[in-house]
Amino acid sequence: MRAILLVLAACGRIGFGAGGGGGGNGDGATGDGPDAHDIVVSLSATGDCPSIAWNGSQLGIAWRDVDAVWFAIVDANAATVRTPAPIINALQNLGCPTVTWTGTTFVVAYSSGALGKGDIDIASIQDATVTMNNVARDSGDSQNPRLCGDGTGALVAWLDRTGSNYNVFVRAIDGSGVPIGTVQTPSNNDGSSPDAAFTGTTFAVAWSAGTLVNLRQVSPDGALASPTTSFAATEAVNPVAVAWTGNDVVLSWRQFAPDGFFVARENLTGTLTLMPRPLDPQAVRARSIVWTGHGFAMLWVDMYSLVEYNFALLDGGGAFLHQEKLSVPHPDTGSLTSLAWTGERYLTALNGLNGGVTLRSFVRM
Repeated sequence: MRAILLVLAACGRIGFGAGGGGGGNGDGATGDGPDAHDIVVSLSATGDCPSIAWNGSQLGIAWRDVDAVWFAIVDANAATVRTPAPIINALQNLGCPTVTWTGTTFVVAYSSGALGKGDIDIASIQDATVTMNNVARDSGDSQNPRLCGDGTGALVAWLDRTGSNYNVFVRAIDGSGVPIGTVQTPSNNDGSSPDAAFTGTTFAVAWSAGTLVNLRQVSPDGALASPTTSFAATEAVNPVAVAWTGNDVVLSWRQFAPDGFFVARENLTGTLTLMPRPLDPQAVRARSIVWTGHGFAMLWVDMYSLVEYNFALLDGGGAFLHQEKLSVPHPDTGSLTSLAWTGERYLTALNGLNGGVTLRSFVRM
C-alpha cells in the first residue's frame, strides 16, 4: 500500500481544506454578481462542463469542447500558468471530464467511445508532456467518471451499465497517473453516478440507489476496504456530492418529493452525525461541497424560474451563514458544478449562458 499524505486539494467537485474562517478574509458581500474582491476570467468561448482541482498553489482546469478535452493551469488569482489548449481531440461521444492532483501531476479522466459504449481513459499532464492510459474497457457503457487524489495517487470512480444493470466501478491510479490494480465494484446492481472524497486513510465513495444514500470505503491501492453503509431518504437522486470534514463525511443529494436538495453527515462506521436536512425547496441539480475547517461551502444549480448558480456558506450543522447567486447563468442542467477552497479563496469554473468556461476566484466571510 502506498504511504498516505494528506493534501489540500479538491477531488474533482469536492475537497477538504485547512482550518480558518468560513471563507477566509473576504468582505462577505451578498447579492448577484462579482464584488470588489472577485476575479472573473474567461478561459473559453465555446467549452462546457469544466472541472477543477487545487494542488496547494495552482488550479488545474479541464473542460470539453466538442470532441476535445482542454486543460489549463492558473494560480489562486486566476493568473495563467499553463495556457488553455487541447490535450486530446477527435474523440467520439465525449462526456464531461474530471480532474485531480495526484501529488505529482494533474490527471484528467473522461468517457468516450462508440455511441452507447463509452470507455474510461485518463491523461496525466507533466509540463508539456501528456501521457494517455486506459482505465476501463469492458462490454458495458462506462460513463460519468469522478477523480479524487490523496497526495500520492488517486482513485477514479464511474458508472457502468451492462444490459439493464448499473454499477459503480473504481480503480486506483499511481502518482504518475498510471492505473494500478484491477477494477473493483463497490455497488450491487444499484449504481448511480458516484462521487469520492479522501478521508486521510481511505477513499469514501458515495452513490444513491432508490431511497438509499450509500457509502463504501476503498483503499488507496483500489481494494474494497469496508462493507456498504446506507441510510434511507424519501428519495435519493444522483449525483451525490461528498466531502470529508476530518471526522466524518458530508453528503448532499437531490430529492423529487419534495423537489430540492438535502445534506447529512455520516461517520465511517455508518452512524449519522447530522440527520438529513433540507437546504432548498426549489428545483436543484448539480452540487459541489468543500469543507473549510469549521463549516462547508456549496455550489449548486437552481432550476427554479431562471437557471442560475448559487453559492452558500453553511455551518457544520447545515445552517446557512451566507447565500448568493453567482452572475453566470448555467444553460446545461446535465453539467456538473466544480468548487475548490484554497484556505483563502474559493475557486470555481462556470459554464456560461451561451457556452464557454469562466473562472471565478473570490473570498467570502
